[in-house]
Amino acid sequence: MYKFTLCLSILLSLTIGSCTKDQFDAPPSPTDPNLTSNYSLKRLKDDLKLSGKDVMSIDSAYIISGIITADDKAGNFYKEIVIQDSSAAIGILIDRSNLYNDFPIGRRVFIKLKGMAVGISNNLVQLGGYLDSLSVPGAYKLGQLPSARINDHLVKGSLNNKVTP
Repeated sequence: MYKFTLCLSILLSLTIGSCTKDQFDAPPSPTDPNLTSNYSLKRLKDDLKLSGKDVMSIDSAYIISGIITADDKAGNFYKEIVIQDSSAAIGILIDRSNLYNDFPIGRRVFIKLKGMAVGISNNLVQLGGYLDSLSVPGAYKLGQLPSARINDHLVKGSLNNKVTP
C-alpha cells in the first residue's frame, strides 16, 4: 500500500508540474484615453505672460497633452516632470518622488488644467497644484501638485512615443 501511495503521489506531482505555462502573456500596452486636447502649451505660456502676473490659477476646463521629455530618474529633476507638445515645453511640479515609475520619458500624458496653477520660476513657466501664500506671507508662489491629486489632473496615455526636440 505504501508503494502504491508513493507512486501515485509522484505521478500526480509530475502531472501537475508539467501543466505550467513556460511563457506568460504580455500585459496589454497602455493606450491614449478618450480625451481631446483643447489647449496648447504655448497658449498657456502666452496667457500667463499677458496676465502680467508671476502666478495664476486656472479656472477653465482646458486639457493639454504632451510627451514626457524629462523625469526624475537620473536625478537631474526632483519632484518634477517636463512635457512637450508641438508648440512648447513646460515643467510640472508634483509632490512625489520616483515619478519615473508612472511617468517615464516617452509617455503621453493628458493634463486637466482646471484647479491647477501656472507660474514663472527662474524665467521658466511651470505648472503646479495651487497658489501658495503661506510660504511667503503677502506673496503668491507656485505650489506643487499634491500626490493625492495626481490622478485628478494627470491621465496616463501611451508609452514609447518618439521624443523630438
